[in-house]
Amino acid sequence: MSCATTITPACLQAIYGIPTIVATQSSNKLGVSGFIGQFANQADLKQFLTSFRTDISSATTFTL
Repeated sequence: MSCATTITPACLQAIYGIPTIVATQSSNKLGVSGFIGQFANQADLKQFLTSFRTDISSATTFTL
């Protein structure tokens, strides 16, 4: 796939110069808002990790 035809997390890393280093802090938190039927979803996270981040366990979860 080419970043000219398909945008992936790897493309976004390259376009915006996001470092590829793995985070080492375990106490970081991220807040996500949901609007108009769009919200954080465990099944979507699993699919994303399986498709794009095979370096992270697809069993990773989050707390609502």
